[in-house]
Amino acid sequence: NDFYAPGMKQRELLGATRFMDAVTDDARLVMRVLADGNEQGGIALNYLKATGVMRSGSEVERNTKVIGLYLKDELSGKELQVQANAVVNASGAWTDELRQMLGNKKSIRPLRGSHLVIPFWRLPVAFSVSFFHPKDKRPVFVFPWEGQVVIGTTDLDHHNTMLSEASITENEVTYLLDAANSQFDHAALKREDIISSWSGVRPVVVDEYSAEDVAATNKPSDEKREHMVWDDAGCISIAGGKLTTFRLLALEVLRAAQPYLQNNLSISDLDAPSDFSESDESVLIGDHKLSKQRR
Repeated sequence: NDFYAPGMKQRELLGATRFMDAVTDDARLVMRVLADGNEQGGIALNYLKATGVMRSGSEVERNTKVIGLYLKDELSGKELQVQANAVVNASGAWTDELRQMLGNKKSIRPLRGSHLVIPFWRLPVAFSVSFFHPKDKRPVFVFPWEGQVVIGTTDLDHHNTMLSEASITENEVTYLLDAANSQFDHAALKREDIISSWSGVRPVVVDEYSAEDVAATNKPSDEKREHMVWDDAGCISIAGGKLTTFRLLALEVLRAAQPYLQNNLSISDLDAPSDFSESDESVLIGDHKLSKQRR
């Protein structure tokens, strides 16, 4: 432990468990997916908001087919309409906004997670270290990232408006510093050591009947992180799940949208990718191997 994570508290240490997990660079992943979508004929647009849902019948009728969206360019203010055989709503913590236009109740509990970034030399660790916070016994972690070290994460109901960027609070800063200092008690990290922070809002799916008052009964960390797919007459919504399984989630969405598409996708298009061992390089030969530019 002293070699890979120097300074880890040894007092009353009974043991540790090693486990493997998935890691991804979320920003590069998003850019890669957008680039691939554009290459396949799609169009990616920023600052374009869905303000309403187009239906085949009366706007007040339930279960009439969704045939498109009303959109607004939030830079120019221009409004437009787009028709589509199927609409996919993959808007994360904003999922309810579109689904409520279709008469559904809230199903998303927005939970904020915040992180601190500190210099590597202040807390040098060679791998992720997960442990329980001394105050509430929640699992927290410290891990190396891009030459620095990240401390995370919080799990709180996000009551702020979704129109503004999520940001860390003073209580969260204290909470995360206390976590790191409890496990690495010689580090004595202070607020002045913080390089930056970031926060995100998780779209945690809850039962519709309890979405409004669930915060009064369930702690945020007790909520499940399972995903859900809804088909609202041609508006396919997905929320929850993990970023590292995005391809499998996308396949579920395509299967749900299949009945509404004019050109049916092939079975191979809808099949899950084959599993393979990290050590089995035979599946990565030739054209299947990622180039340096795409890694």
